[in-house]
Amino acid sequence: MSSIDERIVQINKALIALVTVLGCAIIVFGYWLYQMDEFQLSKMRHHNELFTTHGMGILFIVFGLAIAVLSIKTIFGDRPGLILNSEGILKNPNLSTARLIPWSEIISFGVVEYRGDTRLVVNVKDPGKYIEDSGVGQRLINVEAKRFGSPVTISATFLKLTVDELEGLCNSYLEKYLESRKQFC
Repeated sequence: MSSIDERIVQINKALIALVTVLGCAIIVFGYWLYQMDEFQLSKMRHHNELFTTHGMGILFIVFGLAIAVLSIKTIFGDRPGLILNSEGILKNPNLSTARLIPWSEIISFGVVEYRGDTRLVVNVKDPGKYIEDSGVGQRLINVEAKRFGSPVTISATFLKLTVDELEGLCNSYLEKYLESRKQFC
């Protein structure tokens, strides 16, 4: 998908580095739980069984490893967070869930905040199409559609743009490519 007029929005790798640190902290906490013995556990206010505590430790270690490995892979990778071009918006270009949202299917953009999570909402002509095409994540997409008013949202949290800058950029591309399509129709 190469285009002359293409804007690539990079991932904020400094923030991803903080996520890596969080993953490492989760690993340390998991190890702390795993290495406890009966004596240490008996001194704790809420006495649990050793088997349960060790099991939780292993779960924390695995979860922390997954976070750390994925975030390190993102830091050293060169894949962008978002691509805008003459065809549309390519959301999640570095994941298997990558999806092109054509300009012809986009009605408008808006910013919605829900419990501290601010997202760019992409209002599309046929929301049902995006819910049906989501496959395994269909339930999650349904929840997102109810929460934000559209099944297509873009979080700017890990991008090198604020959500307001992202909204302005998307609106400028939408205006440009909707006008150019009208001229050819």
